[in-house]
Amino acid sequence: MPPLTPLQRNQVSQFMGLTGVPEKTAQRLLKASGWKIENASDRNGKLFTGFEAHMFSYNTQRAAFFLTGFSSRDEDFDRKSALRMVALTDALLSTPRPDSATPLSFFAANGSAAPGAMATRDSLDKLFESYRDAKTDERDTVSVDGTMAYFKALGVSLEDASMLVPMEIVQAPTVGEISKQGFIDGWKAVGADTIPKQKAYVIKQVNKLSTDIDLFKRVYRHVFVCAREKGQKAISLENALTYWQIIFSPPGKLWVTASTDWLKLWSEFLTTNWTKSVNKDMWNQTFEFAQKTMQDETLSFWSEESAWPGVIDEFVVFAKEKRGDVPMETD
Repeated sequence: MPPLTPLQRNQVSQFMGLTGVPEKTAQRLLKASGWKIENASDRNGKLFTGFEAHMFSYNTQRAAFFLTGFSSRDEDFDRKSALRMVALTDALLSTPRPDSATPLSFFAANGSAAPGAMATRDSLDKLFESYRDAKTDERDTVSVDGTMAYFKALGVSLEDASMLVPMEIVQAPTVGEISKQGFIDGWKAVGADTIPKQKAYVIKQVNKLSTDIDLFKRVYRHVFVCAREKGQKAISLENALTYWQIIFSPPGKLWVTASTDWLKLWSEFLTTNWTKSVNKDMWNQTFEFAQKTMQDETLSFWSEESAWPGVIDEFVVFAKEKRGDVPMETD
């Protein structure tokens, strides 16, 4: 890259200060935009100046990076790549025609919002505060009453797995509590800053909870985080059994196969044979074991040499005896 002029160096410095990107990234983006980012406009043609222009352009270019698959740190970000970025950025910035599909339709088709149209922190902050009791709740925290009211507004049941979906989205630190940072970060990533938008998104996620294994795994794993008592590293057996009943029942993914109700067997085994709490490894390995059993109910994937936790090894023996796979031992 040829030496920068004093004016260009000043623009790079300003861009870095406003966006926080590294110097090389700032140079690439400014060069790709023809050093004219101050001319960025919104979808209604209104011209932005100063800070607004810089941030609007930067957010739009982030969208372009996402769509093209390029990284601002790519070594092969050559002129051809830059031209693709410019073309897509221009398309995102341009006013859409009613008779044509716009780049924003890409995000709509994939169930998310375009980065340039993401929820604003201010609106999410106000929404969060509307559920926080300033007299009783800690700063930047919504406690039980506000959380329950919020879940009710989202249309989720407090009796089944649907409530676990928004808990994962906002990364609730514990049941009945939401932090401001988790709330804002979670919904900004989704692009939903109003109750109607959030409700629609949650309903969509709940409807595919039993079929989207990646979504189900995320929700399942977060349950361990919020089901623990504060300051504890494990879940009590009683709580673990309760949440297994919830997550492995509709609208969650059933843990049953053609001949076996695995959840029933697992609960029976733990109730009669397990007296310890449930740590993170046991919680996560139960998920992996459940997936295996639903793919192969004969348990041919298991062997004494496998690396399963001891509690699962014991459960396999218990399950085989209960199912009649092997003769049940008697005194």
